[in-house]
Amino acid sequence: MKKNLIVRWLGVSAVLALIAAASLFVLREPVPAHAVNSGSYFWLDCPVSEVTEGDSFVLGIGRVVVRRSLLQILNPADFSWHVFWSTEARTADSSDYTHLDRVQQASSGEENTINWMTRTFYTTDDDLIEGNETFRVSFDSNYSMQNQTCDITIVDNDPSVTGIEIVSEPDDGEAYDVGETIDIAVSFSTVVKARGDVLIGIFVGDVWRGAWYKSGSPSYTLIFGYEVQPGDLDDDGISVPPGYMDEDGRIHGIGGSGAIIQGFLETVVHYEFDGLNDQAGHKVYGRPATTGIEIISTPENSEYYRAGETIELAMTFNGPVEVEGHMIVGLRMGTGSWWRGARYLRGSGTDTLVFGYEVQPGDLDEDGVSMDGSYTDSDGVTHGFGGDGSITAVGTDVLASPHYPYLHHDPDHKVRGRIGGL
Repeated sequence: MKKNLIVRWLGVSAVLALIAAASLFVLREPVPAHAVNSGSYFWLDCPVSEVTEGDSFVLGIGRVVVRRSLLQILNPADFSWHVFWSTEARTADSSDYTHLDRVQQASSGEENTINWMTRTFYTTDDDLIEGNETFRVSFDSNYSMQNQTCDITIVDNDPSVTGIEIVSEPDDGEAYDVGETIDIAVSFSTVVKARGDVLIGIFVGDVWRGAWYKSGSPSYTLIFGYEVQPGDLDDDGISVPPGYMDEDGRIHGIGGSGAIIQGFLETVVHYEFDGLNDQAGHKVYGRPATTGIEIISTPENSEYYRAGETIELAMTFNGPVEVEGHMIVGLRMGTGSWWRGARYLRGSGTDTLVFGYEVQPGDLDEDGVSMDGSYTDSDGVTHGFGGDGSITAVGTDVLASPHYPYLHHDPDHKVRGRIGGL
């Protein structure tokens, strides 16, 4: 009997002790991760090291409990724990992700049971071309068993220009001439395609020109081309200006009525890119050149021009030209191939110049007048245009090519330079 009483007393005492212990633990605040008397150690798990811009990711903290009370063992869900999360800019800045500065997080009941806590972190999807950037995530604890930080790389996936290269060569190996095409390859960070009419700006000398899309869609590289025009001149080599947006919101670099786009969502390629400085191997000398010659006048009263009548001939160029001063071209007349000078009359500012020769007494050509083509003699002197003036591309100092084609005898333009009669 006495023995049974002792056993009962011991049982009641144990229950009372458990109740007392329980009251102590229930009244305590949740144990922070850095508390000295927590009896717990923590580590940060880094399952990811890269995340695409605009995406989220999850990190976890594990807990190891090295000292447990009896109530912890019986009901671990009642014993929560706190951590303090922080982020730190590395090559990224706080605009690229959601910044945390010792933000407290308490564990839930299930997390208490499994000794594992997670948190979701967010990155920002912007339109800036920044490349891949990193930032650091950490938690505050004096009792970490392993790493306390994770370095995360934000991968910039916005379609963007990654490189520009001139891929054509001048025909003569020295400089592009009128009619030649300068081809420019533009590389991108992802596969893109051109939609509609798209161009990229270039500078020929100090003059902006548009190189239009030619080929490449869809791929990582698109080809743009510019056909050299009369008057284009660049002794240093062409350049490509960088892409940017001005203070009025206008985009410079990629232009046209279309766009360069990526993927099913048709994301437009970012407007910012680095340009190219002067390319010495790609000079331009776009001289105006003669493309045709014809006699445009007719004899007044018969099949022959008479003394005092003017023979007019038109020289067509591959672009508008202008004349300064006095210019002449040579005609050939008669069996002796007498040279005659036809002076500039009109047409400056257009692509056709008209020259005229007034028939003189004694001029005679029964086969019809002709015109020598220009040529360069053994001393390197070019014979063609004469006079003390110049023919240049409109608005420039680029001289027209001195060369022009030969004009054969034309039987519709015979000459008998006698006043009246036959």
